[in-house]
Amino acid sequence: RTLSVWAENICFWYKKGSPVLLNISFEAEKGEKVFILGPNGTGKTTLLKCLCGILKPKNGETYIDKISVSSMTPGERAKKIGYVPQMSRDVFGTEGIDMIMLGKSAGRGRRLNDEDREDVFNLAEKMKIENLLYKKINEMSGGERQRIYIAKALAQNPDVMILDEPISALDIKNQIDTMKLITDVSKERNMSIIVTVHDLNIASLFADKIMMLKDAEIYKYAYVEEVMTEDNIRSVYGIDVHRQIINGNVQIMLKK
Repeated sequence: RTLSVWAENICFWYKKGSPVLLNISFEAEKGEKVFILGPNGTGKTTLLKCLCGILKPKNGETYIDKISVSSMTPGERAKKIGYVPQMSRDVFGTEGIDMIMLGKSAGRGRRLNDEDREDVFNLAEKMKIENLLYKKINEMSGGERQRIYIAKALAQNPDVMILDEPISALDIKNQIDTMKLITDVSKERNMSIIVTVHDLNIASLFADKIMMLKDAEIYKYAYVEEVMTEDNIRSVYGIDVHRQIINGNVQIMLKK
């Protein structure tokens, strides 16, 4: 058992506010896909930012390959962690290819060579985004831009990818294709993935483990079948659903 991510007692609150995260502790093994679920306002984005060092927890620490994130330099973090935020700022005039190349050069401390460029073009082909390479980021749709930022994070070749609602701006086919690509790459590179999504069925389909957050704490963290129960969903989301298993996959049906 090789741990990739280990979070210990992470607590966070904004100035004079009530806690956003309370005693969040969990482990993810190398190559494991962890999906985080929970209603809006349960601290999912804040947790991701604490895990990758954008926010400093008030208490607790995250370790990637046994190294504390707070002790890493920005360059070391770029080698270890690929982060895809929910919505990225427009980068005026920057083309898709430049953005992905930025990911390729992150934390390397050297100029890119022909091999690096070839890697980037191969990745673009895999992601079916060759048509976006010479398009300006600020002229792309939200979904196109999101796929460029995912490619940028993949180009870093990190040990852990942390993605905040990476498929929210995509149509259903691109949602499935993108999640399949991310999870395939994770398997290929033995890379852990921590991702937030809203779609319960996407989580059931692609996750190894699911973490449900409720009231700033972990309500449940376990394998898909244990977490995705009618009772847990009712308790966390306040909705009634019907759960069935089809071809070994959990499927959640909404009730009117």
